Amino acid sequence: MSENDNQDWDFKIKPEEPKKNEETLEQKKPARQKIISKKEKLEIEEAPVYEKTRGELYKQMKAEEDRLSNDAYELANHGIRLVAVLIDYGFIFMITFILKKNLHRFNVDFPEELVLILGAFIAFLIFIVIPTAKINQSIGKKIMGIQVRGEEQFTLNLLKAFQRELMKLILPVSIPGAFLALKDKKRRTFVDKTMETFVIEE
Repeated sequence: MSENDNQDWDFKIKPEEPKKNEETLEQKKPARQKIISKKEKLEIEEAPVYEKTRGELYKQMKAEEDRLSNDAYELANHGIRLVAVLIDYGFIFMITFILKKNLHRFNVDFPEELVLILGAFIAFLIFIVIPTAKINQSIGKKIMGIQVRGEEQFTLNLLKAFQRELMKLILPVSIPGAFLALKDKKRRTFVDKTMETFVIEE
């Protein structure tokens, strides 16, 4: 064995130099440093926690929608609506009364009561239902300057207008239901809520 073989071997590990294309964060440009730091921060952050439930968010959106809707039109007050109803059915009563007074001039084979009911029904269609479906106003509402509109569509179709006005004739439903309009934000009666309508000024 040679003399060199008896010498202690001195092993030194040479630190691995970073590759040229792998720069440390400190060596990167300031703008790049900010991007990397932000990315790392986003990776460790937890998902945001919403303070409001889905139901609460829906109620908030609905309230905002109602507020914007109320800014777009003026709701008709209860007094004007009542006068419009009295005018409508005043017309029907007047036509029925005139028909009764002149019924003897017509030679009809039907009972008088049936003829009067038919006449009142025709007047109901002409003065209330058809105008409501076509121009959103009965004769009384036209005189008082108010309109009926739907929640989903502005104009009511003929069937919906007929159903709405027919429900109003059911006094046990319409009269107590009218008091609901005093507390409702859109001044809707029970009939309005059922038929998804409300009344506004022109």
